[in-house]
Amino acid sequence: MATASGDVSDHALVSEEFLRDPYPILQSLQKEDPVHWSEAIGGWLVTRYEDIVPTFKDVNLYSNSERLSKVVEYLPAKSRAKFKTLEDHFRATSLIASDPPDHTRLRALITKVFNATRVEAMRPSIQAIITDLLDAVEPSGKMDLIRDVAVPLPFSVLGAVLGVPSSDREEVKRWADELLAFQGVNKPPTSVLEISQRALVEVRAYLGELIKEKRRAPGNDLLSQLVAVEAEGEKLSEQELIYTSITLLVAGHETTTSLLGNGLYTLLRHPDQWEALQENPTLLISAIEEMLRYESPVARQPRRVTKDTVLGGETDSRRPDCFPNAQCCQS
Repeated sequence: MATASGDVSDHALVSEEFLRDPYPILQSLQKEDPVHWSEAIGGWLVTRYEDIVPTFKDVNLYSNSERLSKVVEYLPAKSRAKFKTLEDHFRATSLIASDPPDHTRLRALITKVFNATRVEAMRPSIQAIITDLLDAVEPSGKMDLIRDVAVPLPFSVLGAVLGVPSSDREEVKRWADELLAFQGVNKPPTSVLEISQRALVEVRAYLGELIKEKRRAPGNDLLSQLVAVEAEGEKLSEQELIYTSITLLVAGHETTTSLLGNGLYTLLRHPDQWEALQENPTLLISAIEEMLRYESPVARQPRRVTKDTVLGGETDSRRPDCFPNAQCCQS
């Protein structure tokens, strides 16, 4: 299989230009090579809707399990052994790295306490956090949306919801950012993996102690409720509690920051839509849904192919990883 499609070189897929503006390259792939193998990425890139849909629906063939643990597989055995903690963490079963029936069980337990009713009850506290952030910048008459709102807002909310003491939130946020450092980087250097692994060790130890405290003295926060939740005789294990908390803190804050930034950027690029939203605020919910679709904060979702298959007319059993949404992950 060729490693280039038309004018798209394999190197282009890991270039700074691609990171700045991936759409011209993705559109070229979508037209000419919609299921594209990239040696530089070490995976398949899938760019057409009709090919992507099966990779989301058929979890027996396109699995979520262990999809991020492959980050270290490109390393020589000796170097790879240094990152056993990181690899084992992402190889373990968790909410975003599992398939049914494990995923079904975990989701049922988590949504029992983290549901629409609870989110609605959080509205006053979220509004208070937003008001404080806006009040802080009002005297200057200007703001940096990302720095002043999009970054502090989601983590402040998530920290408060989970029951992370306010004095610890900056450090927990640093761990979350460092744990994300390797994700989205093709074959990341060992220096980046070291940062992510160190952060993982520290945040797991911290959350382990926090969970013990919630067992001794439970509060009204989400973590206390997750500690106590039970459904059909099942409970979250200690490891599952820690992994779930990491997922909420890490994935929750970064995606919300991206949504806020991408959403405003998209509105500014489409002033007619911005004016329509101002004239009719009831459009806000559908506008947010469209922002999520049009300029998604999660632009790629890796999947691990579990057996030989054909997708979009392509098959190669030596290259067992398929990454939908033009996504890539290390292999």
